[in-house]
Amino acid sequence: MRLTILIFLFLTLSNCVSIEIPEEKIVKDKNVQFKPPGSPFIKADDEHVDRSWRNPKNGNTISFMSDCSQTTDPRHKTLHSEILNGMTNVHYIEQKFVDFNQRKGLNSVVSGSVDGVSTQLNIQTLKKNYCIYIITYVTLTEHYSENASEFQKFLDNFKVRGLENE
Repeated sequence: MRLTILIFLFLTLSNCVSIEIPEEKIVKDKNVQFKPPGSPFIKADDEHVDRSWRNPKNGNTISFMSDCSQTTDPRHKTLHSEILNGMTNVHYIEQKFVDFNQRKGLNSVVSGSVDGVSTQLNIQTLKKNYCIYIITYVTLTEHYSENASEFQKFLDNFKVRGLENE
């Protein structure tokens, strides 16, 4: 899982260098329901996440990944720390547990630097039905507010189907 998150963060934040690292087998959740972000976001192809959309005007990115192959149950804060491992000067603007898809999920708004570039992220994690979901909004700091409401709409419409007995 750690390798998966590091690769995801590296590719999402830098998009400059392509490297071949053997990956663990990831089982993606096919039962996620969501409404894609509206204009000006366009679908972006990224094999390391389930879905990704990018605003071509400012580079802001909304994406999510699921991993249902976990044999461990990492803490939400551990997931967030691993996602932010490639950042320097990390500053938590806000971090709170929120009700999300009938579970407690962790939401963090974080600023920092990636390769010297000022970056801001909104990270929402969810653990449900033996799966881990990571939903992110990644921007240059100066563009964060431009599409933050679109990310909130995406979160509001993101649904994970429950198990039969739920």
